[in-house]
Amino acid sequence: MKIKKKESSKNSSSPSNNKYDLYELAKQTLKERFPHGHPSFVDTLLQHMSLHSLKNASYTRGGDVLGNFRRVSNILKNYSSFPSTTPQGVAIIYMLKHLDKVMWDMTCGVAPSEENLNDIAIYINILNCMEKDRPRSYGPPQINKDPSV
Repeated sequence: MKIKKKESSKNSSSPSNNKYDLYELAKQTLKERFPHGHPSFVDTLLQHMSLHSLKNASYTRGGDVLGNFRRVSNILKNYSSFPSTTPQGVAIIYMLKHLDKVMWDMTCGVAPSEENLNDIAIYINILNCMEKDRPRSYGPPQINKDPSV
């Protein structure tokens, strides 16, 4: 496998250039190793890897890499009849993700971000809108009382 080298410059030993070089080397290597995919597939995959790492660092703060999912699922286990298949239930589950993030940050000694607090506020407002739009004849969300189903 032939690796194209980036022309060196005076600053080629700086950390940011090394990271760029490694990124470009990884991209080129993957494209050469897997040449039969869509031309932008590797670029998109590397962007997703970068976003995943950035988000995961924020959501885990060095803890369990799937911690947010595990904690939210543990919360939901307390509500066996929770109407998770209703729009309101889905909105609450989405909101729990952000609520867990705030709680985890605080547990790790980090102040909640304004972005996460605003996300929670938005879901509260969405839930209020859903309730206003729900026809009164619709009644409360249907809850399955049979635990075997």
